[in-house]
Amino acid sequence: LLHLSRRRTREAVPFPSLMFIAQVPYRSVRRRRLRDRLLLLLRCLAIALLAMAFARPLLRAAPETARDTRRDVVLLVDTSFSMGYGDHMERAKDAANDLLSGLQPGDRAAVVSFAESATAQGAFSGDAVVLGQQVATLEPGPGRTRYSTAFKTARSLLLDSSAANREVVLIGDLQRGDFGENEDARLPPGVGVTIVDVGEGGKALSNLAITEVSLDRRPIDNASEAREEIEVSARVLRRGPVGDDGPAVEAELWIDGRQVGRREAELEADGSANLAFEPVVLPSDVYSRGEVRISGDLLEADNRFRFTVSPGDSIPVLILDGGPGGRSPYVAGALATGTRPRFRLDRTSANSVRADEIQRARVIVIDDALSRLTADARSALIDAVERGAGALVLLGRSESGGLPAWGLDGDEPLRQELSGRSLASIDYDHPIFSPFAAARSGDLSGARFFRYRGLSELPSRDRDKAADSSREAAAGDAANREGERVGGDASVVARFDDGSAALIERRVGRGRVAIWASTLDAEWGDLVLQPVFVPWIDRTMQHLAGFEPDRPFYRVGQVARLDLGERQGEEWLVVDPAEKRTTVPAERELLLPVRADGFYEVRPVEGNAQRALVVAANLDPVESDLTRLDAVELRLSLSQESVTVETAAESGEDRAAVERQRIWWYVLLGALLLLAIEGWLANRKGRRVPRMERAENWNADGLTAGRPST
Repeated sequence: LLHLSRRRTREAVPFPSLMFIAQVPYRSVRRRRLRDRLLLLLRCLAIALLAMAFARPLLRAAPETARDTRRDVVLLVDTSFSMGYGDHMERAKDAANDLLSGLQPGDRAAVVSFAESATAQGAFSGDAVVLGQQVATLEPGPGRTRYSTAFKTARSLLLDSSAANREVVLIGDLQRGDFGENEDARLPPGVGVTIVDVGEGGKALSNLAITEVSLDRRPIDNASEAREEIEVSARVLRRGPVGDDGPAVEAELWIDGRQVGRREAELEADGSANLAFEPVVLPSDVYSRGEVRISGDLLEADNRFRFTVSPGDSIPVLILDGGPGGRSPYVAGALATGTRPRFRLDRTSANSVRADEIQRARVIVIDDALSRLTADARSALIDAVERGAGALVLLGRSESGGLPAWGLDGDEPLRQELSGRSLASIDYDHPIFSPFAAARSGDLSGARFFRYRGLSELPSRDRDKAADSSREAAAGDAANREGERVGGDASVVARFDDGSAALIERRVGRGRVAIWASTLDAEWGDLVLQPVFVPWIDRTMQHLAGFEPDRPFYRVGQVARLDLGERQGEEWLVVDPAEKRTTVPAERELLLPVRADGFYEVRPVEGNAQRALVVAANLDPVESDLTRLDAVELRLSLSQESVTVETAAESGEDRAAVERQRIWWYVLLGALLLLAIEGWLANRKGRRVPRMERAENWNADGLTAGRPST
């Protein structure tokens, strides 16, 4: 119809006059008929192609039998200790077995258990029996939940997979653990994520836990043997609502396998209580194993808290006097008041000390007596310090006599100030002075010093080299810096207000040497009369001895640091809570990784079992909080790519159909090409007038009856 209704537009020809044109009426109207059949064909074909293009024809794909349907599934099973709540672990195993039973021929799966770390139970396998055996061995462990490690392990497994379909299935109680973002935990493209919740859904869970134990130790001096009175306090916490057993909680104290105390408390929802047990008298020369127990909930892993009562800490201190005029009673009197640790004092004259006495001491105090030491005593002193002992050298009236190994030449000049000097530059970051850095912890600047010796801040072997340098610049810098390193192996940790060094510390081998420029008496200064003197000398002895008190317990995941003392040539046997035995070489210090809750025992392979050390390990209390994590939040936080991939995987068939519909682009291009040809052809035909049509429009007088034609 559009083709037939199209009219040609003829051009009008202007005439100067119409007098020569006769008006002749039309006798007939010529019937319209199809004349441009080629144009009609092109126009119909173009419209048909346009309709076909917008209909988007679909090409048939290959037969479905040729499609790759293999699957590789990584099965992540939570084995943190929160999975021990009720029957959560059994539910997880059932869910894993159901998934394994649904594997088709050609499918493979890998079982991965995770808590603080992730462990693959084996490589990808299509054997349902082998995979089922791996699932059956899974049990809750002592670790806390860390989702990032699980997804990181799954990523590493799937990167090597060539299967067309890859999937990660997480089975757990969704306890809120560590789910922070980790770039290594993002899954590869094309991997779907399925989360199977084996918890209690939206139900709030109740859990009792012991989160902390503290010990108050008091020595019993009048006992016939070394004994201590121990008071144990435990913090008990209820997370969530009150359970079916009510708010009552009963706690028991066990020492070395026997019950020695009991306490009760009422804990409401999300409540806590500190339970203090009656004091217990224990021997102070051996390790004792303690445990606080509660009951009444469905998670028993955190209902026990273990601790150790280590032997009474004591540091052997040897004081070498310079003769009858020695001033060691002030030092000895201050150390006698210490209880944690206790100091075992031995006092002798410097000119008669034996080498074995020096070797047994952890700290040697040389009170104005360095020049009186014999050659053997000097050699024993240097050897003891190099092997880890500490030495405190107090300079006094007599010259030091020199000790080149420590940079002392014995020529320190004596200085006197009638008005006294005070400590002005103190390195409060140093362990000797760090306890006094806080406000109201002791004022060291209040002490006055009337006599002191000018300490050289460079070892004797470096003094000749330093003399050639700019002395004025070095002296100016030295007077204004606190705790500076001098000589490469020494540091000034305290200065008098005139800039001269008051206390210098040097490392000698594995030990430390502290050199005090004055005395510790009431004659050269009044530091011994200040309230801060007792805690200061106590802290100085601990630092020189390298003392660190034994910790009553550790957490799973920490590293226990054990001081084995001077036991060279011995091997040590480490027995973990599962009774697994490991032999380690003898060292002064043993670093023991704590991987399970319970008691670790460290003892010599050959020797007295009384020398054994015991380490208590407990679970991380964070895992006791059974607050749940939303599955969507977990998916978004750990594997944002997997969310996109999962959505893309669901629309994969649609994308395949679109790929097969791309022919519509070519059809549309063909329609546009035909329309272009039709326009060109129609324009060309419109510019030509058929001769037959022009002849029919003239009358007998040679003029047209109507509008003239060209």
